[in-house]
Amino acid sequence: ITLTGTEGESEPHHLTDPEKPVFERGGVDMFLLTTHFSLGDLQRIRLWHDNSGKHPARYVNKVMVQDLETGQKWHFLCNSWLAVDVAECTLDKVFLVATETDLKRFNLFFMKTAKDFRDGHIWFSVISRPPCSTFTRVQRVSCCFSLLLCTMLTSIMFWGIPIDPSEQTMDLHIEFTWQQVMVGIQSSIIMFPINLLIVSIFRNTRPREKTLYKQLRHVEKELGLLGPSRFPNPNSYSRAMQQVQGMKRHLEFHLSSSSLDGDQFSRSPSPEQSLNNVAHKKCCQGGLPWWFVFIGWTLVITTSGVSGYFTMMYGLTYGKDRSINWLVSMVVSFFESLFITQPLKSISGDPDGVRAARRDSTCSFYQPPPPTDIERMRRNTIKEQKVFALIREILYMGFMWVLLLVAYGQRDPNAYFLTRHIRQSFSKGISDTMSIQDVFNWANTTLLSNLYGDYPYITDGNSKLVGNARLRQVRVQKNSCRVPRSMRQSVPDCHAPYSWDLEEMSSYGPGWSLSVGGNTSLNPHSPWVYKSQSKLRAYPIWGGVMLYRGGGFVMDLGTDLQNSTILQYLYDNTWFDMYTRAIFVEFTVYNANVNLFCIVTLMLETTAIAFRFRSELQSVRLYQSTGGLHIFVMASEIVYFLFIVYYMFVQGKLMRTQKWAYFKSKWNLIELAIILLSWSALSVFIKRTLLGKRDMIFYQNNKERFASFHETAQADAVLGYLIAFLVLLATVKLWHLLRLNPKLHMITATLQRAWTDISGFLVVMTIMFLAYSIASNLMYGWKLYSYRTLLDAAQTIVSLQLGIFNYEEVLNYNPVLGAFFIGSCIVFMTFVVLNLFISVILVAFSQEQKHHKPSEEEEIVDLMLMKLCSLFGLKCKK
Repeated sequence: ITLTGTEGESEPHHLTDPEKPVFERGGVDMFLLTTHFSLGDLQRIRLWHDNSGKHPARYVNKVMVQDLETGQKWHFLCNSWLAVDVAECTLDKVFLVATETDLKRFNLFFMKTAKDFRDGHIWFSVISRPPCSTFTRVQRVSCCFSLLLCTMLTSIMFWGIPIDPSEQTMDLHIEFTWQQVMVGIQSSIIMFPINLLIVSIFRNTRPREKTLYKQLRHVEKELGLLGPSRFPNPNSYSRAMQQVQGMKRHLEFHLSSSSLDGDQFSRSPSPEQSLNNVAHKKCCQGGLPWWFVFIGWTLVITTSGVSGYFTMMYGLTYGKDRSINWLVSMVVSFFESLFITQPLKSISGDPDGVRAARRDSTCSFYQPPPPTDIERMRRNTIKEQKVFALIREILYMGFMWVLLLVAYGQRDPNAYFLTRHIRQSFSKGISDTMSIQDVFNWANTTLLSNLYGDYPYITDGNSKLVGNARLRQVRVQKNSCRVPRSMRQSVPDCHAPYSWDLEEMSSYGPGWSLSVGGNTSLNPHSPWVYKSQSKLRAYPIWGGVMLYRGGGFVMDLGTDLQNSTILQYLYDNTWFDMYTRAIFVEFTVYNANVNLFCIVTLMLETTAIAFRFRSELQSVRLYQSTGGLHIFVMASEIVYFLFIVYYMFVQGKLMRTQKWAYFKSKWNLIELAIILLSWSALSVFIKRTLLGKRDMIFYQNNKERFASFHETAQADAVLGYLIAFLVLLATVKLWHLLRLNPKLHMITATLQRAWTDISGFLVVMTIMFLAYSIASNLMYGWKLYSYRTLLDAAQTIVSLQLGIFNYEEVLNYNPVLGAFFIGSCIVFMTFVVLNLFISVILVAFSQEQKHHKPSEEEEIVDLMLMKLCSLFGLKCKK
C-alpha cells in the first residue's frame, strides 16, 4: 500500500503479520504504518499484490486510515477485486478518499450491523466467526450447548413433576397451546443473563500474550533497521526512538505491577498518549485477566452438567402431555433465542474490538507488477481454470457410470422371462377374431386352468396369486348410434364403438333386464352394478383400439376352480352380450424365486365386430433384496445424488453469472433437464415405495379380495421412463466431450457449418415423407394391415427406406399402382433427396478441412497431457 496526501506520498508498505494470517475471508485487519513526514490530508491510496499464494484473489471492501497523532480518519470505499481473473482483472488499483455523500450512500450502519451479527449472534457466529476474534469456535459451541441445556431445564421446571400415574401414559396426539409459547419465551428470558455472562467472560478475556508490548518491540526493531539515514532529519529518528522506548518502559512498569487495567495507559506522557489510547481502545477495551477463561469454562461445565442431570430426572417421570408441552416450549424458546434475543444482542454494540496486526518492514519494498506480467499471470490463471474445468468434465464419465448402475439396479432381466411366460400361458386358445362364445370357452379353459390349476400358484407353480382375480367389462349404451332410414326396418338397433360419452354407467338387475337406477338396496358386489374407477382403485388403460375408463361392471373370480360355476352363471345370464366392448381379467402374482410382482391385465376388446386379445404386464420389485448387490446399488444411488447436488451448485453459479444468457446454451439446458429429471425420479421412487406399502397392507388385511396394484405399476413405469430419458440425455451430453478429440471436433464443426443446408433438406424430406405416408394410408388403409392407420403407414414408409418391406402385399393388391408407388418412393426419397443430403455434408466437411483451426480446448488438452506426462516422468510428443 502507498498513501498519498496533500503534503506528499509515502513509500510502499508491505502489509503482513509474521504471527498470524491476514486478509482472510470476512477478516478485518489493522496495520501500524510509519512515514518520514506528515502526509497531510489523505487524497488516495494505492493497493496491489503480486498474485502469489494458492488463492490469490482478494476482495477489498473498505479501508480506514487514522492518524494516531491527530486522531483524524479517512475512509476509502473500495468494493473491488484485486485479481487477474475476476471483475476488472487487475492487481493494482487506486482508491480516492470518500466524501460525506459517499459515506451516506455506502450505508455504514448496515455494514456494522452485518459485522456485529456475524460475530455477536451466538448461534450464527459458530460458522461465521471473524478470523481475528479471540472468542474461539469451541467456546462458542460450548456456550450454545450450555444455553440449550439450561433452556431445557427451565422449560421442564415450569411443568412440574406429575403426581397422577395416568399422566405418564403416551399416545400420538399432539396439541399446541399459547401456554407452551409463553413458557418457551419465559425460559429464554430467564436464561439470557446467564448465557450473556458466560459469553461476555469468553469474549472480553484478554489473551495471555501481551500483544501491545510485543508490538512496541517490533516497532523498535523496525526503527533500528531503518536507521537515521532513512529519515530526512536525524533528530526525527532519535525522537521517534525515545518515544517508543518511553512507551515500552511505561508498559513494563504496569506489567510488572500486574496492573493490566487499560485505563492506566491513558495517563502516559503526551507523545505516547495518542498511540497508547488508540492501542488501548482497539486491543484492551473492557479486558479481563487471561485467567478468567477458566471461570468461563467452569460456568459452562457446571450449567451444562446440572441442567442435563435435572432434565433427565424430570423426563423419566413425564408422560405424553407434559413431554409434548415441554418439547413445544423448548422449541419456542430456541427459536426465540435464534431470531429475537441473539440478533438484538448483536446490534447492541461491537462485541469484539481486538484488531491488532503488524507490518513486516524486513521485506524488501517492491513496485507493482508490470502490465505484461499481469497479462501473463491472467492467461496462465485462465488456462489453469480451464484445465480444472476440463478435468471436471472428464469426471462426467464417473457420473455416467454411476447413472448406469442406478438405472440397471432398478431393472431385473428376469422380468422379461416372467412376463413372457405368463403371456404365453394365458394366450393359448386365442385367435385373431373371437366371438362371445369363443371368449367364454377361453375363460372357462385357459384362464381358469392357469389361474387355479395349482392354487395358490398359477401356471407352472412358481408364481403365487396375490388376492383374487377380477373380471371387468365396459359396455356401451343401447341405441348408441343412428341407423340410416332406409335400413331401419332391416336393422332395428345399432351398437356404436366404445367412447367415454357412450359408455354404459347405469346399474341393472340380472340379465340386464331391469334397470334399478338409484336403488340403494342392490347388492354392491353384484356384477350388474356399475362401479366407478375411484371405487375400484383403478385408472384408465390403453387398449389396441381405444382408451378405456378404469370403472365398469365387476365380478371377483374367487380362489379355486369351483368358480367355473360363476362364469357359467354370467354366460347363462348374458353378462357378455352385443353391448360389451372390452373385457378385462386383472390379477397380480408374486414370484419369490426372482423376487418380482407381476401386475397382469388381459384384455379382450372389440370394435363391435369381433374380439381381439391384448395383454399388459408390468413387473415390479416391491421387496428390495438384501444381498451385496443391493447394498452396492444403494451406495451408487447415494453417490449419484451427491453428483446431482454438485451439478446443481455448479449450474446455480452459472445462472447467477450468465443470467438469461444461460438458457441460450443447449448444453446448459441438457444439464438442467438432467437435474430436474433426477429429482422427479427420486419423488416417483418414493411415491412407488409408499404405494407399494399401501397395497401390501391392503392385501394383508383383505386376502380374499382383489388387491389392486395398478397405481404402483404405473408409478414404476413412470420411474422407468424417467430413468430411460436420464440415460438418453446423459449419453447425448457425452457428445460435448467429443470436442476434446481433434477428429471428432472437426465432425461437429462440419455439422455446424452445414446446418443451414441440412435444415432445408430436412424440411423437404419431412414433406415428402408425410406425402407418401398419407397417400399409402388412403390407398391401402382399408385393405392392408400395415397401412391401417396413418402412424402404421409412416412406419411402413420408414421400413421401405431401410429395405425392410413386404413388396408382395402391395403388388398383389394392385400391380401397376403398387409398382409406381414403390418405385417413385425409392427414386425420390432414397436416390435423390438422401444422396443430396449426404453430398451437402461432404462438401461442408471438405470446406472445414481447409479452414479448420485448432480449438482452445485442444491446446488445454495438450497442456494437461504434458503436465501429466511430466508428473509421471514420461516423454510426451508436442
